[in-house]
Amino acid sequence: KVLVGPNKYQEIYGFGHRLSDEDATLKTEYRRITVARKGHASNSSSVLELTPSHLIYRHGDDTPIPASLLKSTDLLVGQNGEVLQILKIEKEYRYGLYNPLTADGRIVVGGILVSTYTSFNNLASASFDRDRDSPNLVLAGFDTGFSWHSIEHAFFKPFAFYCTVLSNDGCGEETYTGEGYNYAASVAVMISRCLAQQNETNPVVQVLKVAASILALAIVGVVYAATCSLESYAVLLVLLGLGFGYVRIGRSRLH
Repeated sequence: KVLVGPNKYQEIYGFGHRLSDEDATLKTEYRRITVARKGHASNSSSVLELTPSHLIYRHGDDTPIPASLLKSTDLLVGQNGEVLQILKIEKEYRYGLYNPLTADGRIVVGGILVSTYTSFNNLASASFDRDRDSPNLVLAGFDTGFSWHSIEHAFFKPFAFYCTVLSNDGCGEETYTGEGYNYAASVAVMISRCLAQQNETNPVVQVLKVAASILALAIVGVVYAATCSLESYAVLLVLLGLGFGYVRIGRSRLH
């Protein structure tokens, strides 16, 4: 079990992203964050490494933000809610990537509270600037107001229920795509990439797209968790692909 909050432990029920050093063909960018408890000496520091798009809790904020937005003046949250100050932030590049999932959607790593989820704005935006990322889903420059943490936590809820309550092995025998995503996470990636191809700038249309995407994610999550059947999952993927293809064809005919 892993720590997810003050004196609270949970099982890791799966991995949203799991790519070993041996399977990775490219190095992944990381943020290496060194922190210390506020007011304490730096010799009691701890270190956390996470990708720039991984969500982390800033002290005083309810919604976690992408690590790429952290500044040296920001304060973070410790495992017992204590305030942590950032001593330095460094960039690193190395092979391999592991993103564990817990029922609460949170995990404590190196004494620091982080989300188990990631911003997909780099996939959902055709012109992405990592330094201007957002904790919310952004489409065509429009901030939808839907936080990535909330979207992904809602989507993974059925999957978490299956793995922690219904499954005997805790979904320990998951299979992963060539990019290292489990099949549930790969749907979110697919939809994000599809949205990146859309050029609609009307905020109302964008919100409708987001609502439709969340509904599609929820349907996939429920069916996948209820059946744990790759055949059912494949059928849903085809249906979703046809749906988005139809939308693109329809849009092209309107221009």
